[in-house]
Amino acid sequence: MEIELIVGGVSSGKTKFGLRKLMEHKSRFYLATNYFCDQEMQNKIHQHQQERKGLHITTIEEPLYLNNVWKELKREDTCLLDCLTTWSTNILHENNMLNESEIESHLNTVFHKNKLTFNKLIIITNEIGLGGLWSTKKAREYQRKLGFINQ
Repeated sequence: MEIELIVGGVSSGKTKFGLRKLMEHKSRFYLATNYFCDQEMQNKIHQHQQERKGLHITTIEEPLYLNNVWKELKREDTCLLDCLTTWSTNILHENNMLNESEIESHLNTVFHKNKLTFNKLIIITNEIGLGGLWSTKKAREYQRKLGFINQ
């Protein structure tokens, strides 16, 4: 099992780059972690769908339970996880902003090497620290947790 991490700013072309990396493999899966919540997000989802059109990639939509996806993937499969930041936000929201030990426990459960039995996992995530400190205490707590998850 090989893991590749793609890090960049919001709307910086990470998905396009990730898709190019995914196309280097024969058995391709795109794991979408986004919830449809408003028109702007719907537009982003539609844009990503258009980018995958005609590429012979199987799309899996799962905003929370990645272990369910891992169980379905075969040894020869490569999976592009788009995106770790969105999935993390979903998990933090769903579980009322876990503390770091709970986050670490959850990550160890989801990304344990015994569960990742497929060929390769390409993970897209957002860079969240170069923009400086966020303005509110809650936002800074969120930023720290995302940084911890990226590590």
